[in-house]
Amino acid sequence: MQNFLPSSHSPAEQCKIGSLASPDFIGLILAAVKSHSTTIYWPTSSLTTTTEAAEEKLSPLQLVATPDYPIAAGQRVDMHCSAFTTPASVSWSWELWENQTWQHVGIGRDLTLTEPEQSGLYRCRAETLLYQTSESPSHQVYIISIHTTVGENLGIAAFVLSLLALIINFAIVFWLGWQKCSNTLTTSNTAAKGFPGPEKAPK
Repeated sequence: MQNFLPSSHSPAEQCKIGSLASPDFIGLILAAVKSHSTTIYWPTSSLTTTTEAAEEKLSPLQLVATPDYPIAAGQRVDMHCSAFTTPASVSWSWELWENQTWQHVGIGRDLTLTEPEQSGLYRCRAETLLYQTSESPSHQVYIISIHTTVGENLGIAAFVLSLLALIINFAIVFWLGWQKCSNTLTTSNTAAKGFPGPEKAPK
């Protein structure tokens, strides 16, 4: 293919124009344009928001039980879950170790237990909107069932009766001692006033 250039151009200018119109030069320009068009510029605000969200960390959790010892049925154990630092939105839940796995048993930062059937190993769990999770150390709860049997009731009744009989015996001994002491004082007072005391029986 021949290039028809105006005759007003000098041979040097015609050569320069011809080199600019060459296929190699045109391909180089297209490659540069294509490379430039695929460059992506992310908004600065989006990167800042993502960075700030990634910096929000959920600290280790702490479980506090009150009281922290075994209790009898009918009493209560109050457990509270807390963390040193937490993001704005956190979902709190409670889990019980049962059948070789952790079972979900409650939501919120507090959990109250009162029944013997609720005894077991507990932990609290927190999850953020970015799916960060954290679990507290596990805590064992003991709630003891107190149900007296017939034999225990008879034993308690026997103990009470024995204690009552002992108190009665002490009362009788005290009364007899007091009577003897009172008679002795009466005899002494009579002898001191010149009245004959009670006659002694002949031997």
